[in-house]
Amino acid sequence: MYVHVRKSGNNRYVYIMESYRNSEGKVAHRTIEKLGRYDVLLKKDPQFLEKLRNNLRLRDKFPRYDNLEQENLWLEQQGLNIEAPEENSLAYSGMPVYVYSNRVLRHIFRKILNLEYMLSYMQSQSSESFDFTLSTLIYHRILAKFFSGSDCVQGTLYTLIGDSFDLKDEHAYLMQVRTIIGSQQERILSYMLKKASQNANLPEIAVALGELNATTLNNFLTSLNTVRQDEKNQLLLAGLQPFLARLTPHPARADLSGQSFLNEFEALVTKAMLEIIRKALLKQGTDYSLTEIERALTRACMTVYIPPYNASDTLYIKLSNSYTGLNNQILSAFGFEAPLSCSRKNDLQRALKIKYCSNREILGDAVYERFVIPDPSPDQTC
Repeated sequence: MYVHVRKSGNNRYVYIMESYRNSEGKVAHRTIEKLGRYDVLLKKDPQFLEKLRNNLRLRDKFPRYDNLEQENLWLEQQGLNIEAPEENSLAYSGMPVYVYSNRVLRHIFRKILNLEYMLSYMQSQSSESFDFTLSTLIYHRILAKFFSGSDCVQGTLYTLIGDSFDLKDEHAYLMQVRTIIGSQQERILSYMLKKASQNANLPEIAVALGELNATTLNNFLTSLNTVRQDEKNQLLLAGLQPFLARLTPHPARADLSGQSFLNEFEALVTKAMLEIIRKALLKQGTDYSLTEIERALTRACMTVYIPPYNASDTLYIKLSNSYTGLNNQILSAFGFEAPLSCSRKNDLQRALKIKYCSNREILGDAVYERFVIPDPSPDQTC
């Protein structure tokens, strides 16, 4: 493979090309990937062309090892376990950058806060039928709040391990999502308060709830007083009273619109997730601020080497940086393992607890279709 810069109109474009012999035995050339305008890429990284050429040279001489440890050692010797920059940059040598810390957030969303079940139940109770899954759309919007400044974002496309998505494709359903969420404000607040009391920092979450919408919170507390309370709810209310007292000087606001409540509900879930991670780290004897935790999550990145005709040999290469240690602690706190410097699919699935699937499902359709050339022996599902 080699780099080719071609002029088209008033601009120059960068391509990755490959030489091959056609059916007549003659040398021919084909385009593997179009990377974009030369001037735009050069502005983002003045050394991108040199880095790209060096990476392609390494790919061309990449050895095949039966032993994964030998393969990892070779990659480290070649400097492929590179340091990730602290700010956004060009995707590494034209290959996409993935975040893998989303596996922790997925675990919290589904297993700890149990929001997937709650939102799915709410959707099932609606008299209307929908062409989307409410819990998936809200989960993706929350991920977008976490990773908006990460290298994994390309326009509206977010590339996360096992969960890539394009916000543009999901925007068409936004009005329906707002309607469902807006009609269930008190129910959602009730649910979040109970979950926060069990798993997160209740004082912080309670104050945040009151500041978001004092009227809805007070309505919720009033409604609780009219029904029989179990011991857990009584303890919850008792724990909330000191923090509700702080809110009384603030003027009560009217119930939020569906749009406003959706945005603030997502912000609340984001804060609860960070508090849950901090609490888990404290149990391990380490204390980090929410800002440090959030910054670490956005920098848990890896890039991939995808052989154009054999996606089953895809390699997932971790990008080390100053937050790698903290990310390893976060993964460990929730029962995951730190990915190897260079992983094949099975190793990545084992470390991040991804149930058996194909490389296509891990990479996402958009990346797979962009980088993998159709072949008689496509990547097979495990």
